[in-house]
Formats: sequence, structure tokens, C-alpha cells
Amino acid sequence: MILALGLCCLTASAADQPAARRAGVERCFKVHRLLRSDSSHYWAEWSNTCPYTIDAVYVMVGFLDGSRKELGNGVWPMYFVQPGAHRVTRFSAPAAVEGFASVRLHRITTDSSYAFSEDREAVDAIRHATVPVGTVGDTAMGRVLPYGAPVPSGKTRY
Repeated sequence: MILALGLCCLTASAADQPAARRAGVERCFKVHRLLRSDSSHYWAEWSNTCPYTIDAVYVMVGFLDGSRKELGNGVWPMYFVQPGAHRVTRFSAPAAVEGFASVRLHRITTDSSYAFSEDREAVDAIRHATVPVGTVGDTAMGRVLPYGAPVPSGKTRY
């Protein structure tokens, strides 16, 4: 009985370890510098000070113009990053931000769905929006229309 209880405790603590590791990645995967190299590329100096191999980490960055106005966002993933790794890597900027002046770190995360959602604020707003019963949310137009109401073109929805 005691042996079975001890085995259960060992199994439970081993199952919790990966979750604890994922939570700590943001603290021990470091981005030291982001540097623009030309109008469509930038360099990133990063290191892994975690005492374990990171399966996947996503670095979310923003691209700024000369007046510090944000032009757009980007994400660079790193997979199977060994402990103690320290590298400088060249990345391409998204085409929409060509001619950016600088790069800013937004967040480091292990959550790929969060990192790759294009507009996190819009996604969160849609997820948490409440639509009254009997209406259909029109996310493209940003308003809620009752079922069968005329649309702006004058046609009736079916």
C-alpha cells in the first residue's frame, strides 16, 4: 500500500514538471538585442538559461517606423533549444513592414495559438462578445443584425 502511494506521488510530480517548465520559459529564455540590418531583415541575439531543453518558444515582436509608430507584428519560433545555447540569428521581417526603423520585443511565450493569432485584441473581443438571442453577429461589419433584417444593400437576409 505504501509502495503504491509513493509510486502515485512520483507519477503526479513527474506529470506536473513539464507544466512548471513551460511556465518558467519566459523567465529563462532571453532576447538580449534586436537590431535592424536592412529594410527587410533584422538580427536577434538570444540565449537559453533554462536548465533544460525548450521544446518550443515563440518570440513576439513589433516593427516600428522612425517616429516609433508600430507598423505591424511578427513571431519567430525556436524549437528544441538546448540549455546554455546563445546565438545571433537573422530573421526576415513581414512584407507589410518593409522599411521599418526598429524592432521591439513584445512577449516570449510557449503558447503557439496565442503567438500566431494575427490580432490578439480582436480575437479576444470576438471570443468574449455576447450576442443577444435571435441575432447573428456580423464580424465583418462589426455590428449585430437581427435575423431577416435588411442588409445595407437593401436585400433581406435569409
